Amino acid sequence: MSNLSILQTNNKNKDYLFFKASDGELIPFKISGQGAPIVLVHGLGGESKNWDRVANKLEKNHTVLRFDQRGHGKSAAFNKITIKRTVNDLKELTEYVFGKEKFCLAGHSMGGITILNYISYNGCSKLSGVALLDSTPYIFSESNWPYGLYYGAYTKKDYERDLKIIDKKFIAFYSYFVYRSFTKYNSQKPPLSFEEFYGIAKTIDEKTKIKVAEIAKQFRRLASTPTKQLKNVIEIYWKATTEYDTRKILPKINVPTLIIYAEPGSLFTPKLAKWMREQIKKAPVTMAKITNSSHMIVPLKGGQIADKISKFLNNFKI
Repeated sequence: MSNLSILQTNNKNKDYLFFKASDGELIPFKISGQGAPIVLVHGLGGESKNWDRVANKLEKNHTVLRFDQRGHGKSAAFNKITIKRTVNDLKELTEYVFGKEKFCLAGHSMGGITILNYISYNGCSKLSGVALLDSTPYIFSESNWPYGLYYGAYTKKDYERDLKIIDKKFIAFYSYFVYRSFTKYNSQKPPLSFEEFYGIAKTIDEKTKIKVAEIAKQFRRLASTPTKQLKNVIEIYWKATTEYDTRKILPKINVPTLIIYAEPGSLFTPKLAKWMREQIKKAPVTMAKITNSSHMIVPLKGGQIADKISKFLNNFKI
């Protein structure tokens, strides 16, 4: 199937297509709609179907491409995962589908990290716009950087602890990550610590246990990767977090940019979004807030996300 036939077909088939990357691995993707192209990039532990509600709205006026990053969703590539390889997948897939046509990139959470790394390696020459959704360019919190993971409380010491937990007790690590992703931040009642979450402290009660179980159940409906493979994928990406310092990439962005953030959020403070806006000086920046929301804005607030992205695309004629 040629690039042209893909773009000219009003594709309403929701089944996956597969693209063979340069290393021979198959990359699952979906494409729908007609018009100026936009690519949707999911976050860690998610998959392209998380964008379905967003894509259903955007495809009325745009060609919408979304794919499963390696080790996620329908992807069978569990052993060839690096940040650079994921960036290459994105580059090769968009070149195959869109040719020389420019496209907008939108990424949620780790998807934003993928986009910033794409810009680091390839610049913005192929981009018509960028949308970063509740994402951080650097996950560690340091004395001069209060915007890391877990509302600015995630240190390299925590990271070293988590690497051990992922290896020995993956479900424990992943359940806590899910809990923090879904739980809206409340300064009057801060989220449970890792120890409290597992009942080591006396502060956890039956109500909390039920809530945690429901959150985990809900998240499993959003990600279909088998647990054994998911452990390997999460471990690989988590170990690669040292590659995630893309703070210096933001000033290089020279195309219209949308920054969407959650209020009050759960993984990241809204102050991070404002800091990111200040770093982008070569392009117009639009800020959009998703109120009363945790980090899970794409699967849970898809209608609002689609509206804000559509408005951004229309304003800049993307």
